[in-house]
Order: sequence, then structure tokens, then C-alpha cells
Amino acid sequence: MTFRSFLLVLLLLPARFAAGQEPPAGSPLRSLVDTERAFSDMSVAQGTRAAFLAFFADDGVNFAPEPVNTKKSIASQPAPAAPPAVILEWMPATADVSRAGDLGYTTGPWVRTERTDARRPLAWGWYFTVWQRQPDGSWKAAADIGTMTPAHALPGIDAFRAASAGDRPAATAGPARTGDAGDIAEAERKLSELGAGGALGAYLACAAEGVRLHRNGTEPVVGTGAIKAFFADKPARFTSTLIKAGIARSEDLGYAYGSYVARSEGAGPSSEERGYYLRVWKRLAAGWRLVADIANVAPPATAPR
Repeated sequence: MTFRSFLLVLLLLPARFAAGQEPPAGSPLRSLVDTERAFSDMSVAQGTRAAFLAFFADDGVNFAPEPVNTKKSIASQPAPAAPPAVILEWMPATADVSRAGDLGYTTGPWVRTERTDARRPLAWGWYFTVWQRQPDGSWKAAADIGTMTPAHALPGIDAFRAASAGDRPAATAGPARTGDAGDIAEAERKLSELGAGGALGAYLACAAEGVRLHRNGTEPVVGTGAIKAFFADKPARFTSTLIKAGIARSEDLGYAYGSYVARSEGAGPSSEERGYYLRVWKRLAAGWRLVADIANVAPPATAPR
């Protein structure tokens, strides 16, 4: 893709998105999508510092590559004396919320450009954000992570699409509860246990049909069929260690983040990779199923031990 065509697609994104499949007015999903748009708009107008301080929860984290408290990290750095030299903007391509309307996630393409008339693109990829509804009804980011996509491939987003796990949802949700994420911790334990025997088998056993895998250097891998192809030439095993988990009051949606260790096995020497992950789980008719798994490799200096 040439720079001119890249820029043309970038400039058309907001219009194409606005003409797409909008969530119903007044719905929790619409509220969440509108919040994501406002978040990006503030980032463009005022910079990421102001936007992240405004839209992150007090205990919200972003991955750098390890999870760090976003507001504390920003507050520890001096405020810039001038507008930032780059613009970070993004758009939600898909999203989902719990039945209780208190937990949700958004994901879509992001792009970093120069703050000049030319708006030369510097980097791009996909973001993934987990959101929690606050007592005042607003949405705040609980966890945010991003991946880089190939330099020659701008994600082509025609319109917003509500997320679909590809499986039937559970018929009913359990009684409301607050802060008890034991179900998510158990799902995480099972995935890690199976992952020690093989990544592909673990994902196929635990994932929803429409599962998303986001990895640096590749476009999002969506669906169990795509996962089979992705791991066809990447024999690997992994284990993961949970740091934090959360669950919706309606017990139908949850998230988790932590660290992982992966080992690739093949014709050459085995290699070890360490990093951090963010996952989302949804309770479907067949039980808790993984709907998103985003991983960032950590450099040796920050790799979990």
C-alpha cells in the first residue's frame, strides 16, 4: 500500500464507520462505543496524556509491556510544554457488553501520525480495551493493550459490527455478584493447564467459535479455523500466571490479565518467549469460552520471571 492510498483510507475511516451498523440508541453497547469515540477524539485534540487521564479508571492498567497503573504512570511524568508532535487515534471495529451493562470491551485499528498537515503515518496496529461502568454511569478503561500489524497492511474497516462469539449464549445469567471472579480464575487455570500440552489444543478446547487472537506482527486471527492455520507451522506450548480477573454482575462476561511463558518447538532448537496477556471470557451455552486473547512479548529487561 502506498502512502497516498494509506492516507486516503485513513481519512475515509470515520465517514465509513459512521455509515455502518450502529448499536441501538440508548443501549449499553451504544454508550460504550460512543465513549470509545470520545476517547479517541480527545486524544487527537489534546494528546494522549489528557485523554488517558480522563478515560482510565483509577486502577486501570495499560501494558508497557507489563501492566502498569495508567494514571500513576502518567502523573509521574512531567506534562509536555507543547502539543505532542504525534497524534494517536483509533476507531472501534467491534465491541460487546455484559447483560448487566457493567462490563464490556472494544477493539479496532489505531494509527500514529505526525501532527503536521501531511499527517505521515508512523505506526499502526490494533488496540483492545476492557471497560467497566462506574457508579455515575460513565465508562472507564480497566485494561488496555495494543499490537502492531504489518507495515504494508492497514486494517480495512468498512463499518462497526457487534461482536459475536459464534456460539449460543447461556440461557440465563446467574445472580448478581460483585468482585468474585472465581469462574474466570478457574477458566484461566484450565487454559494454562491445557496450554502446557499444546497451544492449539488448548485454544480449540477453550475458545468460542469467533475467538480473536491478537499478536504483534500479524493481523488479528479471528475464528477457530484461522487459529488452526495460524498454529499449523508454530508448534508451541504455554503456561500463564493470572495477575487480576474481573467479572460482570450478570456473570456472563469476564476478563483476566497476567504473564505467560511460551515455548516453540519444531525442527530447530526450541525457543522460549515471555510476555503479558489480556483475555476476555464469555459464558455461553457450553460454559465459559475464550473470546479474545491478546499477547505482548516482553524484552529481556522487563520479562516476567
